[in-house]
Amino acid sequence: MVSLTEHYLKPTLELIGIFIVLLGVLLALLRFAMFLFGSKKYPSIEQIQLDLIHYLMFGLTIQVGADILSTAVNPTLTDLGVLAGIAVVRAGLSYFLSKDEERGLEATQAKPREDEEGR
Repeated sequence: MVSLTEHYLKPTLELIGIFIVLLGVLLALLRFAMFLFGSKKYPSIEQIQLDLIHYLMFGLTIQVGADILSTAVNPTLTDLGVLAGIAVVRAGLSYFLSKDEERGLEATQAKPREDEEGR
């Protein structure tokens, strides 16, 4: 079981996490290009940013899961220290991404209200 986890499961989960992040970045770039060309489907940068934040948070969560799984199967003191460091860095990233998400949601919800009041 340890060999299976170390050789196949952890790298697979890490690749899935990387794929999710890359997919989010590529979609954000495509949507941004559409925004620049005046697409009505993506009328604001805030919505594009919110979508990207969701992909980043999901990809990071998958990668943290891979690290936890690896450490749970074959824990050493060094591995636990490395996992703690990774968890702190990724928790910080998640915190700041969620704050950006909150600000983006407030901004996107405020715009329709401003449009309705202006009519």
